Amino acid sequence: MSTIFSSIPTSPQKAKEVESASVDPSQELSTICIADFSHIEGAKTLADANRLIFGFITRGAFYDALQAGTLIVATRYGEVVGFLRFHHRKCDLQTTLYDICVAESERGKGLGQNMITMLIDCCRNCNRATILLKCPTHLAANAFYEKLGFYRIDTLIGKRQKLNVWQLDLTSRGQQ
Repeated sequence: MSTIFSSIPTSPQKAKEVESASVDPSQELSTICIADFSHIEGAKTLADANRLIFGFITRGAFYDALQAGTLIVATRYGEVVGFLRFHHRKCDLQTTLYDICVAESERGKGLGQNMITMLIDCCRNCNRATILLKCPTHLAANAFYEKLGFYRIDTLIGKRQKLNVWQLDLTSRGQQ
């Protein structure tokens, strides 16, 4: 599968796409980029299709992330097949990953890992120290985070379920 990564833009409107090294024209083309206005409905539709996992994510939450430049999308032939929503905290150097979702038909093709890679690059460009997220303990996504180098630092009792707290250290001492 060929993937085009968009560079980390200074603003969401100034995304510049650059091709990855291995491009096979016979494979389907996917793009990982900072979202623009045209991606909102696709991301909302994908979130709604996965409501049992995410609960209800409002359209406004996607618009807010778009305006802040904190919404990454994966597209295949222009259709949104994945999204990642995050927030850079103002009080410290932590970035919180709110949601990551890949369409069921696209799972296992590296899109989630590529969106996380773009998030890590964005965080490093902003001199962030950590990425933190919470994930229900029963979801297979926990193995995904562990595979990507996140460390489980706690398990909390949430409102409806147990949550694993995962952290990725982005400082030089945290890089292996």
